[in-house]
Amino acid sequence: MKRYEVVLLDADQTLLDFRRSEADALQAAFEQNGLPADGEFLAAYHRINDGLWARDNRGEIAQREITDTRFVRLFSAFGIDLDGRAFNDVYLDHLSRFAYTMPGAIEFCRTLREMGVRQYVATNGIARVQKSRYKRSGLDAYMQGIFVSEEVGAGKPDKLFFDRVLHEAGDPPRKKVLMVGDSRAADIAGGVRAGIDTCWIDPDGTAENGAETYRVRSLAQLRTIFLTEAGYGTDITANP
Repeated sequence: MKRYEVVLLDADQTLLDFRRSEADALQAAFEQNGLPADGEFLAAYHRINDGLWARDNRGEIAQREITDTRFVRLFSAFGIDLDGRAFNDVYLDHLSRFAYTMPGAIEFCRTLREMGVRQYVATNGIARVQKSRYKRSGLDAYMQGIFVSEEVGAGKPDKLFFDRVLHEAGDPPRKKVLMVGDSRAADIAGGVRAGIDTCWIDPDGTAENGAETYRVRSLAQLRTIFLTEAGYGTDITANP
């Protein structure tokens, strides 16, 4: 693996366990308002929310439409007389409190810091939520900063997001920058558009090779590669 000066790290499902945080936050918000926290109600929320984020990644809608409409649509579908926009704020308040890290995340970030590699969180999402979770997780001890799409004014996979992030990071040579994330649609596609190397975290290891420069199954595996700096071997999948 080539030596990198800067590593950009996605937050959710890369450094932070968003699925666990989301589940706890939804349960707290639903129960606070006497709503079911499982079954078809929860499944409907995920269908609505995932669909909206997919449209955001394709550049079809603004992020604000997600937060403004996801619970409005959910409550409308079930005939619930609650203010969906106000409820979204309740949910985000709960989500801000949950900051579980992914396995190996702290160890990976500590290793990069010890190697002198500059690290930045580069994430889509709501700034107050992402920054709260980031600080609560302890990741701020290893990072040079955090960039959130809401504040950057563009989101992954838009090239503009990466251009602005890298400018704020001192405009390092792009051949010396690596983007690490779990989403091909956002992290990998965006990194490719920005002209930087990418590493896709593929926990299942079952997908075909794509546009990513490297493919690993975990941050622990990627940490081993950074430590050894001795080829790819069986620890990493490098695309031609």
